[in-house]
Order: sequence, then structure tokens, then C-alpha cells
Amino acid sequence: MAYQAPSLAIVPTWKAAQTSTSVLTTSHKEHTGVHDAIRYGQRNLQHETSNANQHPIQNRLELWDETRDNLKLTMHRNVFGLGAPVRTLMERKLVSHNPNFPARQSSNIHLDILNGDDELIEPVDFLPYLQRE
Repeated sequence: MAYQAPSLAIVPTWKAAQTSTSVLTTSHKEHTGVHDAIRYGQRNLQHETSNANQHPIQNRLELWDETRDNLKLTMHRNVFGLGAPVRTLMERKLVSHNPNFPARQSSNIHLDILNGDDELIEPVDFLPYLQRE
């Protein structure tokens, strides 16, 4: 997870949802219809095709859990001081480390409890052919 500045946002902001904008989407391509590699660098076709197929709300939904987590950590910081979110992040890092069986995928119930995901029922929980990322 990348560093995020503390914020009290409940829903991911619209600007955060559009972090994947490219130079190629600017008006220079609209005027000539051809990409100018001298001014704007080489084309990135993977970036062009991945952004064209995404709905604007898709990025917001992908950032939903990170925004919720950031809100919880910011609230803990405001109420209990800097030590509370630091301790929470330290506990998560310690629990997520599995030195004994790195190749074996197992359910990490400790991490689910620390994240608050132990109360959620997701398709991964009752469909055995789905795997956690």
C-alpha cells in the first residue's frame, strides 16, 4: 500500500480516481490525430487501452478500501495520538509476515481481525475456486 496523507475523506475523491490520466489524453492528439513522439515521448498502448475500457466509477471502487483504512487511521491519530496508527500498522506488518511457509497460501485470520474484515462475508469465503490476491 502506498503512503497516503492523513485525510478525513469518507469516499475516494474524484481527483484520486483519475490518477491514471496520461499525457496522451491531452488536446495535442485531437488536433493532428497522430501522436507527437518528439514532444510527448513514446506511446504507451497499454495505458491507452486500459483507460479506455474503464468506467469512471471503477477507480473509485478500487480505492474504496484504502480510503476507509486511511480514514480509520486518521481518526485514531486525532483521538489517541500518533502512537495508535503506528502500532496498528506495525501489528499488521508483523501478522502478515509468514516465514515458515512462504509458498503455501493460507487464510490470515489475524490480519482479517486487525483490518476489520473478519465480519465481512465475501465470495472468496464460500466459493472455493476463488483465491485471495
